[in-house]
Amino acid sequence: MALHVVATGVAVVSLVGRPPLLVALAAVTCLAVETVLAVRVGLDARLFAHAAAHPPDDLDASELDQGLFTAGLVADRPVSTRSWSARIAGARRLFRAQALAAGAQVLVLLLGAWGPW
Repeated sequence: MALHVVATGVAVVSLVGRPPLLVALAAVTCLAVETVLAVRVGLDARLFAHAAAHPPDDLDASELDQGLFTAGLVADRPVSTRSWSARIAGARRLFRAQALAAGAQVLVLLLGAWGPW
């Protein structure tokens, strides 16, 4: 994650003065969105790595949901426990969103570097 932050920062700094301010702001916005998603995907990766290392009987999903709520990572207090397949589907959605944000970031930076200005 740190590498993409540095790469984007270097790219935006190298483009200062060349692209319009709107392109630079779009690049920084894409960076912020992608970074937030990267943190959430990383959390899911650690969660699933832990789940893979422990038998399913040892994992209490209701305590996990309560912990996520307490940490402010989910907006609503969990009423029922989500299944592991629902958690995996959610992690996939987050990962696809992160990939789209990273792709948008690359496109904006390419536009800034080789735009018509």
